[in-house]
Amino acid sequence: ITYELGLKYNYKNTITANVSAFRRYGKNIIDWVRLSDTLKWESKNITEILTDGIEFSAFINTKKLFNDNFLFSYISINYSYINITKHSGSYISNYALDNLKNKLSINFQHKIYKNFGVNWAILYQERNGSYTDYNTLKEVSYKPFITVDTKLFWKIKYFSAFIEATNL
Repeated sequence: ITYELGLKYNYKNTITANVSAFRRYGKNIIDWVRLSDTLKWESKNITEILTDGIEFSAFINTKKLFNDNFLFSYISINYSYINITKHSGSYISNYALDNLKNKLSINFQHKIYKNFGVNWAILYQERNGSYTDYNTLKEVSYKPFITVDTKLFWKIKYFSAFIEATNL
């Protein structure tokens, strides 16, 4: 069962924003789990999971908002936060409890010269849970990380070409 409440804002297709909050109740969720003193994974029904979260997104068409000579064509920001509470004893979860806790992405595009431009995507992720380090056989918590992607493009009326690089 999921409940969600949200708001949307749109200003002349120049600025759009969304914000929402949700709560999800889950019972008898199937997951691969194990006890901390064993290495054997078993498929079990986890008794109960409560998920709370918020999401926010905003898109700004800066060329419409300011003018065509503005440095950026657009800027977008997306953020989500998820918190999961479980009631399943002392099991270590392989899937259900290893979720993204915080995710922030910032995207923007700008012109370089005439028909050449570049897109940038910056992504921050923080994950709940852990993984087994098979060298030490210990559980290690996931560390937050940042990635940057870019796409250099050339565009004319009905045609575009690009070169893309990810995980810079």
